[in-house]
Amino acid sequence: MAISPNLTFDYRFLVHKNEEARSVNLAWARSVPLDPSLENSYWAGSGSGHASFGRGDGLAGPAPRFELFAGWLTLIPTAGWTQLLPSRWFSDAVPCRPATAAEWNADSEEAMELVKQSGPVTLERLNQAEQMIRHRKGRIRQIASYSLFVGKAMERLLQLGDELRFIRDGNADFYYAVRRNSEIIFSAGAVAGRDDGGTVAVWQQHDKYPNPFAEAAKEQLKDHAKSIPVAETLSLARPYITVRVQDQFSLLLDGDEVVSYPYYVYLARSNQDVPFFSFEFTPRAVHARGCLDSLEKASIIDAALQLTAPKTRLL
Repeated sequence: MAISPNLTFDYRFLVHKNEEARSVNLAWARSVPLDPSLENSYWAGSGSGHASFGRGDGLAGPAPRFELFAGWLTLIPTAGWTQLLPSRWFSDAVPCRPATAAEWNADSEEAMELVKQSGPVTLERLNQAEQMIRHRKGRIRQIASYSLFVGKAMERLLQLGDELRFIRDGNADFYYAVRRNSEIIFSAGAVAGRDDGGTVAVWQQHDKYPNPFAEAAKEQLKDHAKSIPVAETLSLARPYITVRVQDQFSLLLDGDEVVSYPYYVYLARSNQDVPFFSFEFTPRAVHARGCLDSLEKASIIDAALQLTAPKTRLL
């Protein structure tokens, strides 16, 4: 995986209208152009979730809120929950050099002395002391919000009672989907690894091939103290993305679309240029799907294009 589990998330929210949802975004949104058709669209909701892999909390804690305003989808951490990250990662940070290894080591030594003076030395108390010292010195700070620009489509589509799922995976790729009456009616972002059912499905198929390096790897590992399994086959992504609309199948490459009214699917980027050995560290396929009786085709396409080069804001 490309990023740490604590920077990923997989959240589900119940959507409701909230005129106070501008609380996080409006302060900085005054400095960016607003679409007049979206200016009064403020959506919010409460939810829960976890990291997209592993067993820990996600980026915004176990039970965050979301707000959607002016095209920005924002996570607001669980009340009373904190996560400290390097200050230079934040969008409003003053440009500065990263702390050196010597400075980080000095922080650890200072924390050790502090812990010794106040009680028994434990790993938990030492970690707390280090965070306190680094926070005081401005090296780390607490997350207040995390935002992704998603464009116009979702604000125009949402209704009371919809379920919103919002994911950032281990490759730092995003995916979000709106579910209504148990059916996904709109989604954008990363592509699934299988057909998950429903009226419309978008996924990456793979082919298995014999692993040409298997015998050499076994020979190198034969004297290892513990048995290490060696994969006999390799799973390679096909160059196209598969789309199913009801019982009709299509194969899409970059810029291709499927129109089966009212259903529409657009593929902004496929995996055809992703080499096998860097698959988890290279931008992957991006799609968007929706219904043309509730959204313009241009809005659906824009939702996909926004996620080919995601714009985020950490505050």
